[in-house]
Amino acid sequence: MPDGSVGAIPGWTGADSGAGDWNTAILGDVILPGIVTVEDLEVGIDIDTKKARGAECPTSTDNGLRPSKFKLRVWLNERTWPEWQTVAPSIQPRRPGRERQPLQIIHPLINHLGITEVRISGIRADQPTARGGLVFKIHCEEWFDKPKPVAKNDKPIPADLAGQATTAARDAADLTSKEARGAADRQADRDSIQRDLDRVTGKPLAPDDPVNMTDKMWDTASAGGF
Repeated sequence: MPDGSVGAIPGWTGADSGAGDWNTAILGDVILPGIVTVEDLEVGIDIDTKKARGAECPTSTDNGLRPSKFKLRVWLNERTWPEWQTVAPSIQPRRPGRERQPLQIIHPLINHLGITEVRISGIRADQPTARGGLVFKIHCEEWFDKPKPVAKNDKPIPADLAGQATTAARDAADLTSKEARGAADRQADRDSIQRDLDRVTGKPLAPDDPVNMTDKMWDTASAGGF
């Protein structure tokens, strides 16, 4: 059997072309008996095509590879029927095990299109006849390995960058404090100007006004002989 590389795949006609390999397939570690042909084999990608309202042309997005699904048609006669019974447990989709492992597949046409491992999703059988023999159709789906998790970047922050971050935070805090003091100073200036205006206009000061309290202190001091 070919090793799956394009260069090793023989032609399908001629006495010395290895054409018999085109009617044989290997699944896992067993050679399928009888005459094997491939049906509905197609490979491609998953494309998401959408058209926005009012747009002239649609947009097309490449969503990656589309798993290939195809069938292996196995034709048996009474001579090859015992061989099938021997290999059937190895490819039975209902074989024990929660995680049915994928099987390597070797066939020149399938390998030529880049498919090397499959999972068997089902097996369909037709009623055998004396002249037509027995036909099984093995439903296969291309298998892809799970993507490896992306490693997180846990590198520590360089000391110089950490120092810059600390300095920036300190500067921001200092700026906030300066702004608060400036606002308080401006408010004190406005209050002083308002008091001067009230004195000029004769508006009485509030009893708890700092200026009023200061004047009372001076009056009390004068009366006491200071």
